[in-house]
Amino acid sequence: MSGRLGMRLGIPLFLALLGAVGFGGILEQSWAVMAGLFIVILVIAHLLIAANLRRMNTPLE
Repeated sequence: MSGRLGMRLGIPLFLALLGAVGFGGILEQSWAVMAGLFIVILVIAHLLIAANLRRMNTPLE
C-alpha cells in the first residue's frame, strides 16, 4: 500500500517541486525558491494529516 500511496503522491509533488524551482529560477531570487519549497512542505503535511484523520474515521468539525 505504501508503494501505491508513494506513486500517487510522488508524481504531483515532484511536479510541484520542479515548478517551485523553475519559478525561483525565472525570478532569479533565492527567496522564491524557498517560498515554493515551503508551499510543497505544507502540501505534504496537509496530505499526511488528512490521510491520518481518514484512517481514524473522525470527521472534521
